[in-house]
Amino acid sequence: MLNLNEIFTREGIILNGHFLLRSGFHSDTYFEKMMLINKPNIISELVSEIVKNIDADFERIAGPVLGGAILAFELGRQVHKPITIIEKTDNGYEIKRGNPIKKGEKIYLIDDVLTTGFSILRAIKAIESKGGQVMGIHVIVDRSLKDVGFKYRSLFRMEANIYAPLECPLCKKNEPLTEIGGKRVDG
Repeated sequence: MLNLNEIFTREGIILNGHFLLRSGFHSDTYFEKMMLINKPNIISELVSEIVKNIDADFERIAGPVLGGAILAFELGRQVHKPITIIEKTDNGYEIKRGNPIKKGEKIYLIDDVLTTGFSILRAIKAIESKGGQVMGIHVIVDRSLKDVGFKYRSLFRMEANIYAPLECPLCKKNEPLTEIGGKRVDG
């Protein structure tokens, strides 16, 4: 079994400070997924661990851009299944550009980080809008604090304090807020 805490710390993937998450919440810990997805050997090892724990029957893998798409590619490579990339658009998440899902097709959904669950819910909606059935969901890092409304598995549970902006103790201490990552998604 991989010691993910050790790997993530050594590689600068887990950061400590005061961060603005894409969800709009604040956190004292940040998972820098861009430092993860640019390391193919680590991605390959992580996906190998996921493969050992998949207990769903599926025909295709789907992952949202960017991290989920890279993970879907590697999972597809390892289990010899086709992939579908879910793209972010102004209208939410959509499946476009030659990524067909057949009506009734069994899909395994993979993504990098789960915080609020909104991104995964949008990905599920995109899959279902094409007639696909989500048979299982896996994330690399789970930093959720509550029930997100669907069943999933994760490789790593990241203990991080997550705060609503008006309740954030780091803001009250005037600690600088760092915005890292992609475009903010209001959820």
